Amino acid sequence: MKQQIFLLMLSASLAFTSCTKNDDPKPEESNTVEIGGTTYSTVKIGSQTWTTVNYNGASGANYNNGANDLKYGKLYTWAEAKAITVPTGWRLPSKADFDKLLVGLGAVQGTSTFLDLDKTNSLKLMSTSGWSFLQGNNQTALNIYPAGLYDSVNSGYDSKGTVAEFWSGTAVAESNGMFSWSLGVWQEMDGNVVDLEAGTDHSRPNDRLSIRFVKDN
Repeated sequence: MKQQIFLLMLSASLAFTSCTKNDDPKPEESNTVEIGGTTYSTVKIGSQTWTTVNYNGASGANYNNGANDLKYGKLYTWAEAKAITVPTGWRLPSKADFDKLLVGLGAVQGTSTFLDLDKTNSLKLMSTSGWSFLQGNNQTALNIYPAGLYDSVNSGYDSKGTVAEFWSGTAVAESNGMFSWSLGVWQEMDGNVVDLEAGTDHSRPNDRLSIRFVKDN
C-alpha cells in the first residue's frame, strides 16, 4: 500500500512539473530587431530600448555620395525618416524620448526647451572609435558614430568625424520656417582642448541626418 501511495504522489508531482513548464514558458529576450529586412542590435537604457546601429535601409544617401559604410549608415531627410516602417512597438524617437535619454544621463531641464549634456556624460553615448579628436567610452552601449550630415542650406555634406545627429518625429515651428527636433553629439578643437557636448537641436526637414529607433521596455 505504501508503495502504491508513493507512486501516485510521484506521478502527480511529475504531471504538475510538466504542466508548469508548458504553461509558463520563459523565452530569452531578443537583443536585436529586424527593420526593413536588416537585423539591428539593441540595448536597454533605463525604461527604453534603442537600436545601437545607424539605420542603413532603403532610400537615404551615403555621406558625400560615396561608398556605403555599415558603421555610419545612410543619411535621411525628415520625410524619408518618417516613412520607414518599423515593427510594432518601435518608433522614430520623439523629443520626449531624447529628453528621457539625456535626463537619465544627467542633463538638467531648465527654462529652455533645449537639453544639453556635459562632456563627461556625452562620452557615455559615443563610440570608442571613429571620432576625429576624442573617442567616447560607450558606457551606454548606444555606440554613436559621427556620421556627419547633409546641410540643406549650404547644399553640402559636412562634419563626418565630429558630429552625429539623429531625427526625431517631433516638429517645431519657428519664425523662419518649420523644423524638427533632433539629437546631436558635437565636438571641435578649441586651441588644445576638445569641446564636446550632446543635446537636442532643431534641424531643417531637407537636412540629412542619421536614424535610430526606440521602444518602451
